[in-house]
Amino acid sequence: MASSDKFSLAYLGPKGTYSHESAMRFVDLLTPDCQRNADYTPIPTIHQCLEKVVSGEVDLAVIPVENSSNGSVVLALDSLRDLIHNNTTPVPSRSTTSSGEDNQQNVTSSSDLDTLDGLKTTKITVINEIFVPIQHCLLSFAPSIDRVSRVYTHPQAWGQVTKFLDAQLPASKAPRIDTNSTSAAAARVASEQEAKNEQNEQGIGAPQETDAEDSNKETFSAAVASRAAAKVHHVPILVPDISNLSSNTTRFLVFARQGFPVDRLRYKQGLQSVVPAKRSSDEVLDMENLDCTSLNNNQLSKDFVTLVSLTVNHDEPGSLCKCLQALSSNGINLTSINSRPAYNPSAAPGSSDSVTAPPKWSYVFFIEFYGNLYTDSLIRQALRTVQKNSSKLTVLGSFPRNPAYYSSSSA
Repeated sequence: MASSDKFSLAYLGPKGTYSHESAMRFVDLLTPDCQRNADYTPIPTIHQCLEKVVSGEVDLAVIPVENSSNGSVVLALDSLRDLIHNNTTPVPSRSTTSSGEDNQQNVTSSSDLDTLDGLKTTKITVINEIFVPIQHCLLSFAPSIDRVSRVYTHPQAWGQVTKFLDAQLPASKAPRIDTNSTSAAAARVASEQEAKNEQNEQGIGAPQETDAEDSNKETFSAAVASRAAAKVHHVPILVPDISNLSSNTTRFLVFARQGFPVDRLRYKQGLQSVVPAKRSSDEVLDMENLDCTSLNNNQLSKDFVTLVSLTVNHDEPGSLCKCLQALSSNGINLTSINSRPAYNPSAAPGSSDSVTAPPKWSYVFFIEFYGNLYTDSLIRQALRTVQKNSSKLTVLGSFPRNPAYYSSSSA
C-alpha cells in the first residue's frame, strides 16, 4: 500500500489498556500491507477519542460500548449522545474498488443519499465490532495483599471485580479511586513506587528497610488492570484473574470519520464470509406496495447489525412502542436497546446557542438490530416509519457481526 494509505486509529490510552488490545485486534483483521499502515494513537479519554474522529483529527477510533458482566459503558453512550446525536450530516457517497465493484467490507460508504431516503446519519460511522476477553489482575508492589491501602482502576472495571474486592479489599480498608483507564491505573501505581524509591534513596519519607518493624507497616497502592498493563508499566501481578466471571468480555465498536475511504481497509480474505451476499443490482423493490407481513426473519441476515439513536415525544402515549413496532412488524430483530438522559450540551446554561434544551426526564435511545441498512430496503422502509414516529432519528451505520458474539470465548 502507498504511504497515502496510512490511517490513524485512536484508542483509550495509554498502551496496555483493553482498548489498546481491541485496536490491535481490529488491525489484525486486515491484510499485512494494511496493518503496516496503521498509526496507533492513544487518547486520554473515551470522549476525546470520539471527539477527534468527529473533528477529523484521526481516521478511526475503537470505543468500548458494552461489557458482558456489568452492561453498557455509559461514558461511551454519553459521548455518542453529546458528539453525535445532535450533530448530523449527509451520508458519504458510494465507494467502489478499482474494478468498479462494491467493496464488501465498505458498508459505511455503500449507499448514497437517495438510497437512504432522507434518513440522517452522523459525522462518524460505525464500521466494525471487536470482542476482547477481560482478565483483570491486581497489580501492586506490595509483598502481600494485606499491605494494600488503596486501589485504582477505570470506573467500568469496579463492577467486574466486586467479588474479589469486597472479600479481600473492602472499600473501608482500601479506598477505590477512579482513573481514566486501567492502564493509567497501573501507570499511577508505578509512578508512586518510583517516587517512594527515590525518597528511600535520599533517606527521607518512607521508613528504611533496615527497620523491619517499621517496614512491615509500609502500605502500597494497587491497580485493577491487565497483564499487558503490568508488562508495559513494570508493575508486578500480586493476584491474577480477579474478574467476577471467567468469561468476562467487552465489546468495542470501530468508528470512522466522515469522508474516510473505508475501502482503504483491506480485510484478510478469510474474513469475507462475515459479509452476506448482496442483492442483485438489478433487483428493484416496490417500496410503496411492499407487503412486509409476508416476509420472515430469515430474509434479514444476522451477519450484519445496524445501530441507530432516537428521541421520542414523552408526552405522547406509546411513542417508543410505535417506533419498536415499526421494526417488529417488518421482521427486524433487536439485539440491544439502551437509554441515556437527553442532554444537549449546546443548550447548557450560559451557552450562546439558541437551541432549546430537551425536557428533563427525556431520553436518547440507542437501538441495535440485525440487518444491513445499506443493502436491505426493508430496513430503510422500517426506519422511515420510525422517523415519522420519533422526535429525531439518527443512523450511526451498519457493520458486520463479529463471529465472537456467538461464542462462549472471544479469544
